Amino acid sequence: MDQKQSNSISKVIGLVFMFFGFCILCIGVPLLIAPNKESFELSLAILLIAGGALMLVGGYQAIRNAKQKDTAVNDYEESVKQQHRNVQNLQPLSNSSDDGTEIITSSTYTPDIISIWHYSKEEWKLMAKEETARRLKEGIWVSLLVGLLGSWVLHSSRGVNYITGLFISLCVGVFISLLKVLVSNAIFRLKKNNSITITTNALIINGKFKTINDNDIKLEYVKSLKIKENHFIEFSLQWLTRRGVTNDQLRIFVPIQYKSDINKVLEYYESKGVKIENT
Repeated sequence: MDQKQSNSISKVIGLVFMFFGFCILCIGVPLLIAPNKESFELSLAILLIAGGALMLVGGYQAIRNAKQKDTAVNDYEESVKQQHRNVQNLQPLSNSSDDGTEIITSSTYTPDIISIWHYSKEEWKLMAKEETARRLKEGIWVSLLVGLLGSWVLHSSRGVNYITGLFISLCVGVFISLLKVLVSNAIFRLKKNNSITITTNALIINGKFKTINDNDIKLEYVKSLKIKENHFIEFSLQWLTRRGVTNDQLRIFVPIQYKSDINKVLEYYESKGVKIENT
């Protein structure tokens, strides 16, 4: 899910909060002004009004913050587009790798852009296939965990036998895992021209803005991977939720012509205090 989609969801949640807050106020205010109230009714009216007001304020703040993030994303994307144009006007330098393959790197980069990689359709499909396979493997473990915990909860609270509970819970786990794969990999949809721009705070994937570092999301580590003969860079993102810290990984395929950029990317983030791993 890219940043704009996340902001849209925040706006919807904000509207829902405001709607229910308004409904609660419509219940609480008449109850407060009604004559011959008992102490319980007065306390209930005060709680309803306070709760409704908090939901209205919370919903408004969620919408306002989402709009501010939209503006920040638009400004950042416009800045990156301008830098794209500047970089594309530069004459590339040609080097050779150890196996004689020509390596193309730009002669310089603006401060916000670390590297720009262009992909053939075959390379893009390979990356999307690897990401789907990786997330499906994670989904198997998530589905099993949901299935085991769900069957125990259903048996303890509803008296459902373990086999039925396991079946129901596994179905829920599989649905959640498949939904996560579809949402996460939507950003890798194939286009006519495919590219990834690695910047200081985000990955621009086919024009879609994926935040990797801001006030809410932190870059946990950056890892260089070699799977068979293919090179990847994995970004691990970390953020706070109500249940504590959670994380997610995004694995980017490195086309052979940009192999020399791997160390540049790792060295940049290492200089910013991000943990670097090599496997």
